Amino acid sequence: MRRWLLFSVVLLTLGFMTRCDDSGGKSSDTSTGDTQPDDVVEETTTTCASNADCANAPRGAACIVATGTCVECYDDSTCLSGLHCDVPRFTCFECVRDTHCTLPETCNTATHTCAVLPCTSDASCSAPTPVCDTVTGLCLGCVDNSDCTSPATCASTTHTCVTPLCTADSDCPSACDTTSGACVECTADQHCILPATCDTATFTCFTASACTSATDCAVERFTRTCDAAGGTCVECAATADCAAHEFAKVCDVAACVECVTNVDCASSDFGAVCDSTSRCVECLQDTDCAGNANGTLCDLAHKTCGECLVDTDCTTGNCQADGRCGECALDIDCTSATAPACDGTGTCVANSTCVGDDATENGDDGPAGARVLTPASGDVNSVNQDICGNAAEDDWFAYTAAAGENVTFTLAWSDNSADLDLAVITADGVELLGQSWFNKPEIVTLTHLPAGTFYVIITKFSPRTNTVTPYTLSLTRTQGVACTSVADCAAEFATQRFRGSCNTVNGACEFIEGAGALPLGARCDTMSDCASRICTYGPVFTDGFSFNWELRHTANADTRAFCVAARCTASTDCSADDACLLGFCMPECTSDADCPISDASASFTNAWPRMVCDTLTGECADG
Repeated sequence: MRRWLLFSVVLLTLGFMTRCDDSGGKSSDTSTGDTQPDDVVEETTTTCASNADCANAPRGAACIVATGTCVECYDDSTCLSGLHCDVPRFTCFECVRDTHCTLPETCNTATHTCAVLPCTSDASCSAPTPVCDTVTGLCLGCVDNSDCTSPATCASTTHTCVTPLCTADSDCPSACDTTSGACVECTADQHCILPATCDTATFTCFTASACTSATDCAVERFTRTCDAAGGTCVECAATADCAAHEFAKVCDVAACVECVTNVDCASSDFGAVCDSTSRCVECLQDTDCAGNANGTLCDLAHKTCGECLVDTDCTTGNCQADGRCGECALDIDCTSATAPACDGTGTCVANSTCVGDDATENGDDGPAGARVLTPASGDVNSVNQDICGNAAEDDWFAYTAAAGENVTFTLAWSDNSADLDLAVITADGVELLGQSWFNKPEIVTLTHLPAGTFYVIITKFSPRTNTVTPYTLSLTRTQGVACTSVADCAAEFATQRFRGSCNTVNGACEFIEGAGALPLGARCDTMSDCASRICTYGPVFTDGFSFNWELRHTANADTRAFCVAARCTASTDCSADDACLLGFCMPECTSDADCPISDASASFTNAWPRMVCDTLTGECADG
């Protein structure tokens, strides 16, 4: 129908272009005193009934059957390959409209050729190339990363926004297949909801055929039992199945939880109230805090009792993060260099002053008077200072990092009778980044840092005297070093605490924010990440600023730090291929790097050795 309509238009057009004689027939005399535009089809004596009749026609080899007229073309199929027919002119051109050109070229309607018309602003461009590169005058998909929506970036070769392949589970809604870089439903059973398990061939969760006994349900490190009635593998079928759990000892609909009712929390160390996530907490309302020594107001965000929620609840001081009224909860809260330390009553006070100490004493005993270590230029810096062994004495320094950079801090001193320690903490004073207490000099190397300011703290562990020890604190940094996977975050482990999430957008290793919801087997880097409250890599706050952590300075934290149900006392408490290391069931060691620093040494002058891996048993022991 469309072809017949075309022929009708052609017939009408040709009717206007030909002359008739007095009898109404077509005149054979085509001469006229008028001149016609070159692009109008001239009258020809050649008549046709098919394309074959136009083989030698001067105007072309295409026949408009309806009018018996030979023309160069009447549609694209009658043009040479790559050319297009301009029907009003019945002439073949490189292009008739923009769609006949390859972006960023457009059709120049004057010459009917494809060409790039230079743009001057984004207003000159449209999708799918909405951005103007004012240097080249080309409309592109993007010029730089700012033209793309995060996490997509601008590909320099194609100038299109592309979403990067995943490198870790944190890049995906569920899991990352690091081999292909694709987000998938699962790569391990912990990505599936019980009783489903992961088919690692298809990376999908599936429920296995009916079980008949608990032996059918042993998956990885987490023992499951068989619900005989339903024939499905579950975490528990009765409360007795939860006995091995340290905290989640109640069976609720096939899962071990801390509580179903408040009665289950009667002897819990976490609180006497059962919340909606089946965890024992201090409170859900103010009445739950009646008689609580910490206070009578319930902080719903943390489900803890305190004496204040906001500053107006306090008659003196301000409301601190721990729910107490006062000036401070930690040294980090003290803003005066003359009173840099937080005492036990929540008051910022002057710290002990060492006899013969340097000029910065005692203002540098807290963050308010911390000396700046960040190099004004270049990538190295050092300071010389003194410290004594008074119990409350420490020297603070501030360092500001860019996202993704590496930095090494070195603490050196010459007195072999003294033992100095080095730690680096976050700006809020809550998280440890790295620590060294077992070397001389003490060296802390931090990699793929998130952007921000951190505090470096020096203490003198021994001897506890007022005599000062001179020391030099130096740093070396490498900027622009981005992580690409969680394995990068675990690669440096000698003195760096594991931060278990690689942010592939800014290249920084960051702490996992599990918020107490991660299931058994999920990767973690703090106890608070896990629903079970137990992570095999859990930091412990020991005093004022000094930290330690259970899985101390060991390799492969990306595969050895995960949520577990309970601690262990011997490897017999663990499943096959696991060993009890520092109270946790985890993969057997394969080298000394998988073992922690030995506490058997107390040398002030030599590095403390690692425990030794027994590759036959997979256990670590003092050498």
